[in-house]
Amino acid sequence: MLVETSDTPGLTQKKWPRRIRVNLFIMQKVRNKRGARHTTANATNALLILDDIHIPTLTVGQTLNFALSTKTPGPKGRLPGISRSEFNAAVKGMLLKMLNIVHTENTLVGDSFVRGVSGGERKRVSIAEMMTTRARVQCWDNSSRGLDASTALDFVRSLRIMTDVLGQTTFTTL
Repeated sequence: MLVETSDTPGLTQKKWPRRIRVNLFIMQKVRNKRGARHTTANATNALLILDDIHIPTLTVGQTLNFALSTKTPGPKGRLPGISRSEFNAAVKGMLLKMLNIVHTENTLVGDSFVRGVSGGERKRVSIAEMMTTRARVQCWDNSSRGLDASTALDFVRSLRIMTDVLGQTTFTTL
């Protein structure tokens, strides 16, 4: 159910129930067609889903392949000689190993009506989907809910590694 609200006259904002909406304003200097420099503000919206909502009839591997296919970098963003499919396979394998869900790659994700992976594994699939975005700023709210203590520790360590290696900014509440 999508609810439209208007806090400011002339501005309509859509709110999603049980989700968090974050507006980030990125200031950047750009050139117009004539070469003059000016500053613009771009708003980027990041949504973090609190409920684990997936297509229940897809396997974990298919779900991650779809998420990766939408955010795979172009030829200039990959190592030379690495194809798109090789890049996706390497990232998917790394995420599955990092979140300890390699054994579920060919298992249905499932939901309350379709039998699939367990609740903790479904949460880790959601985390892997968010990690595939490679967003410069990531907001994680209550992301360890439904995870046992050792898995939550592994998750926090993987966030630290991604922050250091990829140069991301990470906001986390546990």
